[in-house]
Amino acid sequence: MSEENYEYASDMIDDIMPELQTIRDLYAKTGDISKQVKMDEKIGKIKNLYKQSKSQKAADHKAVQSKEEIQTQINSILGLK
Repeated sequence: MSEENYEYASDMIDDIMPELQTIRDLYAKTGDISKQVKMDEKIGKIKNLYKQSKSQKAADHKAVQSKEEIQTQINSILGLK
């Protein structure tokens, strides 16, 4: 996921989560347990997707760092700068 896409997804999740939580709380107050549970599941899925994308971003960043480190080592061995 590109940095731009990650930021967009992150912003979108930040925008929508409070609304989803409000809806979930409304269901809890009205006693509509089935809708509350469904909303809890949706919130959980979104949180998991967010965690996965965050982990992927970290892995992508680490891969870029590793690639740069390898390139630096190769350049050092070859006497390049």
